[in-house]
Amino acid sequence: MPKRPRCSARPLLVAAAVLAAACSSDAPSESSPPPGGAPAIQVLSGSGQTDTIGTVLPEALEVEVRGSNGRGAAGVPVTFGGCTAGCYVGFRPAGASGAFKLELIVPTDSRGRSRVDVQLFGPAGPAPMPVAVPSLSLSATASATVLPGNAVGVRITPHDTAVRFQSSYPVTAFTYDRYNNRRADPVTLTTATPSIVTVTGAGTVTGAAYGRGTLRASSGPFTDSAFASVLPLE
Repeated sequence: MPKRPRCSARPLLVAAAVLAAACSSDAPSESSPPPGGAPAIQVLSGSGQTDTIGTVLPEALEVEVRGSNGRGAAGVPVTFGGCTAGCYVGFRPAGASGAFKLELIVPTDSRGRSRVDVQLFGPAGPAPMPVAVPSLSLSATASATVLPGNAVGVRITPHDTAVRFQSSYPVTAFTYDRYNNRRADPVTLTTATPSIVTVTGAGTVTGAAYGRGTLRASSGPFTDSAFASVLPLE
């Protein structure tokens, strides 16, 4: 019986080794560092929230700092706040207790991240939240929107003025919170001396007779007064 030629396993082993090498060269290594570049800072979460004045925002403000190797930079001091003007938010380390500060330094963790809780202060409207890493010359700005708080009173302006007989002038009345932010609550205007001054719902006051008139502004449990002296015609 003729002998069959024996197949050598050597070519198969070589081919397998070549294929494995080719596949391993295409696959990224988990231990290889990410691409390098300039240091960077990024706001990860907590920006763009809206709440009333005095409130601690429900989501912490978190930023990430990366070094020139593209990895998170650990132990880097991050400054939150520190505005020269126009910033009215307070910061404290996320999850901590104690007072909120207008400027706070919180180092990054092992992942290059820094987190703070935020409390809204100051006037209603946009509230910038600057973040900086001075050691790396990095900066970013998060933001929040502050809504007025609960009403604590009503105000009518001008508080005291003069008007000529049969002439008119406008008054403005509004409710306000404890930080003097105006609210949009309805306000009712009336006159306590209708024979001397009259007032419309839109706030137009007219001198009806010579003397000193009294105006009232009311909204809910709050009231305020203003005065108008009606002068003779020139």
